[in-house]
Order: sequence, then structure tokens, then C-alpha cells
Amino acid sequence: MINSSVKRALWAHAFCKYDTFLFGFLASVIKPIFFPTADVAASLAIFATFASGYIIRPLGGLFFSHIGDRFGRKNAFMMTILFILLPSLFISVLPGYAVLGICAPVLLILARITQGFGAGGEFSGAITYSSELTKSSMLGTIGGIVRSVGFLSTAIGTGIAALLTLSFMPDWSWRIAFLLGACMSAVSYYLRRHMVETNDFAEIHIRNQITKTPIIEAFKEYKINLLALFLVSSAAYSFLYFTTIYLNSLYIDKLGLESSFALLISSILLVVWTVVTPLSGYFADRTGIVKYLKSVTTFLTLIVPLIFYLLLQDLTIEGLLSIHIILSLCGSIFFGPVPALFKIIFPTPIRYTGTAVSNAFAQVLIGSLNPFYATLIFSYTHSFSSTGFVLIAALLLGGIGLYLCDIIQKRRVLEDNILKDIIYDKKLSPSA
Repeated sequence: MINSSVKRALWAHAFCKYDTFLFGFLASVIKPIFFPTADVAASLAIFATFASGYIIRPLGGLFFSHIGDRFGRKNAFMMTILFILLPSLFISVLPGYAVLGICAPVLLILARITQGFGAGGEFSGAITYSSELTKSSMLGTIGGIVRSVGFLSTAIGTGIAALLTLSFMPDWSWRIAFLLGACMSAVSYYLRRHMVETNDFAEIHIRNQITKTPIIEAFKEYKINLLALFLVSSAAYSFLYFTTIYLNSLYIDKLGLESSFALLISSILLVVWTVVTPLSGYFADRTGIVKYLKSVTTFLTLIVPLIFYLLLQDLTIEGLLSIHIILSLCGSIFFGPVPALFKIIFPTPIRYTGTAVSNAFAQVLIGSLNPFYATLIFSYTHSFSSTGFVLIAALLLGGIGLYLCDIIQKRRVLEDNILKDIIYDKKLSPSA
């Protein structure tokens, strides 16, 4: 059973996630307005702009995680939304290249960077808050639900974007999508103001166990933990951004479909992610989080090369749609339980920091740049099937990360058992 505080956090996170991928989904529409250059150069520029919102995420993650681990999960969670709300409002009214010249793409990138700064602490805040109010036997499920509400909100956002980019709509109608995002972020801020602090943080506050410099502590004592979660999260985000951003761009740029139709396809397939991620989290709770993820990684490493070889030798609407559906299923069965690892791997005093750092760097260096990497590979090989190498490489990284997670988890269990034995011996001693 999910308590009322977690439900409020889930709603707040959902309203925030409405426009997280909106820029990527509207990339083909926004591209000629802000980057009126040649086709390949403009595609690389717009994807690099999309990624710019992620480059700053580690810094935002460090900032908000410091607040979360020092002054409370609620305070950090409240602040992040303001950095997401204001840039959405700004993008909705920003003139294009024809009006502002080079200033237009520069301001667009600055807005994306500001939004990325806030987003750097958003998901880590949502999952830290929710997991600390959830019992251990439901960590995979709640992690999947946090992901799911984000996907559902994103699907609604892209569905609205699809309607606003229909051929009979005015050229500026895409701006309405960002304006709605700002309104939803305002609702999210209201919900966060009425949240309560988690028991885990309250306990370390009472015991005076709060770390003054959680980031130094994390990198000093938990380097392997950070690396492990970075690698696993990188694999998860690779599937997400490859399917939702890169494949979506192929419908428009290579197959000539209308933006509204491509967005509609992406919106429908986001429903797959919405449904499957909590289910995968549920099954991971039953089999063990790390064990489940290791099995899925092995399966995907074997099947992904075959999928690309069979379906993307020649780019057709049937082949692209088929691989889009299959990769959405593959990605979602892996993606759901990953957030559960954050509580398993990191202790309470540095949990927000560990989550934010590993998650943000995974998005920046691997996830958000996946469309860029795939576009770059295609520009050299001229083979769509070769773009699958970005997912294969990510899965290999994820496998290494899960191996490290397994070691860390076993070590923590051993340490907990030793501590229990010490406490038990003290209770039996004559002086007790």
C-alpha cells in the first residue's frame, strides 16, 4: 500500500515530467526556427541543444543533493521545480533566428541549461523521497511507479504536442505545449509545499548523523557505488533516449512523416513504458532486484544485435515501427527496477547525493547523447543497423555495473549481519 505522502510526491513528479522530453520530441519542428542550416548539421545542432540541458545536470544534481542530504528531502524537492518551470515559460515566448539572429539559439541553449540544472535534482529527489517512505519488499515496484508516472505525463505531453503540430495548426502552436508545461510545473510546486519530511532523514537528523559535506563523503567512501549505479543507469537511459528521441527523428527526417504522426507513434509507445516499468519492478521484487537485472541484461545483450540486423538493414516504416515497439518493451523491462538500487546501494546520509550524481552523469555522458552518437555513427557508416552499437555498448557497461552492485549488496548484507551479531552478543553478556 502506498501512503499519502508518496502519492503526493508521485503527482508532483508527474506534473513536472510533462515537458522533460518535449524538446526532444519537437526537435524536428523547432530545428528550422532556431537552426536554419543544412540537414545533417542542423540535426546534430538540435540534438546537441537537447543534450545541453543534460550537460549541466551533474552540477544541478550536486547542488540539490547537498540541500537534500543536509537540510531535508522536501526542501530540495521544492526548489528543483522552479528551475524547470521558468525555462519552459521562457521557451514558449522566445523568438526564432529570423528575429533575433544568433541570439535565438544561444538563448534557447541557456534556457535548456537552466532547466537541466533543476532537472539534475528532480528524479533523484522523487525516488529518494518515495523509497524512504516505502518498505524494502516494494522498492522495485515503487521505483517502477515513479518511472511510470513520468512516462504517462510525458506521453500526455507528446500527445498534446502531436495535436498542436497538425498541418492545419499555425506554425507557432508548438509554443503552447511549453506554456502548458509551465502551468503544470506550477501545480507541481503547490503539491510539494504540502509534503512532509521522510522518517529516514528525520532519524539521522535526530541522531546527529547528517554529513556536512555529502559529496566529499560519497566520492571518498563510495566511489565504487557511484560507478556501479552510473553504469547501470547508463544502460537504462540508452534504451530510453534511443527509442523516444532518435527513432522518432527517423520517422520525420528519413521517412518524411508529418511531425504530428511521428509524435503520435511515440506517445502511444510511451504507454508501453508506462505499463511495463511498474510490472518489471514488481517482478524484480519477487526475484531480487540485482538478480532480475542481471538476467534481463544477459537476454538483451543477445537479442539486440539480432533485432537491428533483421529490421534495420533498409529503413522502412514497417521495420522502424517494429524495432520501435520491440526496443520499447526491451527497455522498459530493464528500466523499471533500476531506481530500487539507489536505496540498496547508498546509506541514508549520502543517498540523495549518490542517487543524483550517478543518475545525472549517466544521463549526460550516455543517455542524452545517444541520439547524437547514433546520428554520428550513421554519418560515417550510412547504415541504420550499425546504430545499434550504441545500445550494445551500453548493455556491456550495465553488465559491469550490475556485477559491482552484486558485490556491494553482498558486502552490506554481511556488514548488517555482523552488526546484528555484535548487538546480540552485548544483550547476552553479563554486564548487559
